[in-house]
Amino acid sequence: MTEQEIEDFLRVVNTHLPAANLARDGVRQTYAGLRPLIDDHHRNTYRASRRAEIIDHRRQDRLEGLLSVIGGKWTTARRLAQTAVDAALRKLGRSRFDCATADRKLPGGKIGRFSTFVNEARIPGVSVPNLEHLARLYGSRLSRLFATLRDRPELAAPLSASGDIGAQILLAVREEMALTLEDTVIRRTGIGQEGDPGTDALLASAAIMAAECGWSQTRKRAEIDAVAAKFRRGGTKP
Repeated sequence: MTEQEIEDFLRVVNTHLPAANLARDGVRQTYAGLRPLIDDHHRNTYRASRRAEIIDHRRQDRLEGLLSVIGGKWTTARRLAQTAVDAALRKLGRSRFDCATADRKLPGGKIGRFSTFVNEARIPGVSVPNLEHLARLYGSRLSRLFATLRDRPELAAPLSASGDIGAQILLAVREEMALTLEDTVIRRTGIGQEGDPGTDALLASAAIMAAECGWSQTRKRAEIDAVAAKFRRGGTKP
């Protein structure tokens, strides 16, 4: 994010909520993302359309067999995916089949009542202090996390104030295709999603990942330095 964007955000909040009295030195971390909006000539992205569009490049670019999906939003992504698959089937000359996405749970979504799920989610002989936090992250995939803890109970210890634990590092590498420390700390877990988790958290996370991936000491140090540098660039204040 740019300094101008930070200043604009603080000004909007302080204008409408003067009691907040937010200041720049209170900003611990910032991040920015790209939104896949269709270009409808609005300079202000908040006013741009949220509609989706499927482009057949045979018509526009004379490229047969290529479809592009642009626009859309998370809340309608499943419907958009179904429409895109139907379009691909038509191009392949295959008959359309009934799509099951509307009735299929997302990975980890088979939990029923959450409070009951948490109360029943235990692992004999292992104390997991942040069980509710982990249950919200993994849902029914929590059993995959517990499978790691049966062999490595020491990985139940929290790595940072976020409540994330060491077993999540192994799960990220083994089942979620994490390749770098940044993948694990910032994207696969909550360790660094709210700002710099501190040197101890990065060292502990890197040690677990290095052992699993066979990193050299040089590679491990480089991974730690790369993540630390990202937090410094992201607006973390000393």
